[in-house]
Amino acid sequence: MPECQVSLKVAPDRTSYLHGDNVLITIWAKKKNRAAAQEPVKLYVFAPSGEKVYRSRLSTDSLGRAMGMYRIGKNMAAGRYYIEAHSTCTSVALASFFVLHRKQSCRKLLFSG
Repeated sequence: MPECQVSLKVAPDRTSYLHGDNVLITIWAKKKNRAAAQEPVKLYVFAPSGEKVYRSRLSTDSLGRAMGMYRIGKNMAAGRYYIEAHSTCTSVALASFFVLHRKQSCRKLLFSG
């Protein structure tokens, strides 16, 4: 049986987000130090609780890159989210990002006296 030659890297476009933001996730696949074109990959996002909140099947382009987008819902928990990317030969790449609580707007109080 041939050995799997695919290596993966995965990363979000930023390290922290607010509710309602989109997370752009990029996966890079290589075979023998060259871009792995048309490589099928699976992308998963897990909430801080461990619940799988996003999954997608993608294929890399001619540069060995695939991209997915995950929208953070208004009711999603704040905390560290985990990203997993899998190739068909079980190579795994991991990354994470934070979802922060949206700061509440401050209202100016007027006092009369």
